[in-house]
Amino acid sequence: MAETQPAQWSVQADRFVAARPETLWRVITDLEGMAEHLPGIIALERLSDDGPGAYRPGTRWRETRRVFGQQATEEMEVVVAEPHRRTEILAVNRGVRYETGFRLDPAGNGPAPQATQLRFFFTARPDAAAVPAGSGLGARLRRAAGRALERASAPLGAAATRRQMVQELEHIGRRAEHLAAGGA
Repeated sequence: MAETQPAQWSVQADRFVAARPETLWRVITDLEGMAEHLPGIIALERLSDDGPGAYRPGTRWRETRRVFGQQATEEMEVVVAEPHRRTEILAVNRGVRYETGFRLDPAGNGPAPQATQLRFFFTARPDAAAVPAGSGLGARLRRAAGRALERASAPLGAAATRRQMVQELEHIGRRAEHLAAGGA
């Protein structure tokens, strides 16, 4: 009998930000300042040795945040970085692959729009690479990861994830708008 894998689930949120994509990019890639500007982040430690301020594929960090009343720590890695356009970040934990990203689309009129449509997306799916195929233990771990993902993907969980994403977009947007207005 073939084992079925649970489907992935995705959530996204959007926000119009009165700041250019370059300004927003500075905010979402500022790992050293992230804990100061996003209240959900308790601590952030850069793991890659690419230097302060660096943000490119391969940049890694450990992020501890409060999620749904619980403290959670994840190791994150940049897998896509197209400055001023988009970034994608990967974390794998307990057999689940978490993909997070931002897309920045210039918004407004004229050749140099002064605003950005910011999209924040999140996808969770079982990570087949985390478990050896064909092993008894592997099959049990895949099923356990699938059950964990199914529980996390319940409608209330997805709605709560989206609410948290909207809150983070608000903080990111306010920070970028503050910088765009000449703030430090």
